[in-house]
Amino acid sequence: MKGNNKQKGFTLIEAMVAILLLSMFLSVSYKVAQDAFRASFIAGDRVTAFFLAQEIIENVKTLRATNRQNGDYWLDGFDIQCYNKWCAVDKFSGSGLRDVPQFQSCGSSFDSCSPLDFSDVYDDTKNNGSSFKRAIRLEDVRDIDGGQEAEVRVRIEWQSVGDTFSVDFIDYLYEW
Repeated sequence: MKGNNKQKGFTLIEAMVAILLLSMFLSVSYKVAQDAFRASFIAGDRVTAFFLAQEIIENVKTLRATNRQNGDYWLDGFDIQCYNKWCAVDKFSGSGLRDVPQFQSCGSSFDSCSPLDFSDVYDDTKNNGSSFKRAIRLEDVRDIDGGQEAEVRVRIEWQSVGDTFSVDFIDYLYEW
């Protein structure tokens, strides 16, 4: 009697290879999704950092314009402690377009600046504070053609997805 050696179905080795390939595919897919989520959180925080820097630079420009309108020295309102040293900027006084930044000296080191306090802005009932630090530094007030120029440096630092990130923005203010 001749036996029929045609087997139907999978052998144990074929099944193990299929499971191995499937597990490799799923682990790669999971890693890609995890990296995409991480990148989206970082991108969102970078946008926040950009707007935090833009906010303080615009307020500094408003302070300069207000000084000009009032006939004051164009850099009045900048605390002398912010010249060539970091000053945290968290709160503003005033209302509307006339908000004036409140400077708090951090000394020569940005690391000693405290994180932003958003509790009164976003109704933070948990009072978790912020992972963002923001500081400004006024440097190189120098004479140029018929006026003065100052370099304004803003640094934003934050903690996100287990890492620390920081961005520096530089703008130049001119005495008009």
